[in-house]
Amino acid sequence: MNFFIKFYNKFKNPLSFPLLISGIIILLLSITRGFDLPILKHISIAPEYRSSSLIIGCVMIATAVGLEISSGYKRRRR
Repeated sequence: MNFFIKFYNKFKNPLSFPLLISGIIILLLSITRGFDLPILKHISIAPEYRSSSLIIGCVMIATAVGLEISSGYKRRRR
């Protein structure tokens, strides 16, 4: 848990971290056939929604990266 807190503190924009994590999860779910978690038995995305979830995951990751780049640019200009 301490790793995630240290990783979160490196982000300049508070929205970037949740967007990046959720984008990675959606991207992994769209690429794989799903995976098992201890609490939830099997998480997967229906085959007809895999292409749209792949696009959504990529957009979320790109948005997180864009927010980080723009936050760093604004802080340097001041």
